[in-house]
Amino acid sequence: LLVNFGQLISSSVKDHYLEKGSSQEEAVDVSCMGADDMMPLAVYVITRANQPELLTELQVLFDITPEDDLMGSEGYCLTTVQYAIGCIIEQGRAGTPQDRESDL
Repeated sequence: LLVNFGQLISSSVKDHYLEKGSSQEEAVDVSCMGADDMMPLAVYVITRANQPELLTELQVLFDITPEDDLMGSEGYCLTTVQYAIGCIIEQGRAGTPQDRESDL
């Protein structure tokens, strides 16, 4: 499921570029993202999914996934989702720019 998460994001980016008129080669190049490009999209998707139990489910996955699997693509995707959730939590703690201005 988590591996599909990354693949679906990449596929959606490719489809978007194809719909906007990019060639197949250009769309594939753009959709091959590294972690720096994937993370904002992962944060967006997780935020829009609005699944408050996701953090608990993620911890269960870490606990039951064999260590060898954590070294491959499953572990990479699991860590990406975990980091994205951490970013969302930190952003929530920081508040909005307007909240920070009112603290001054």
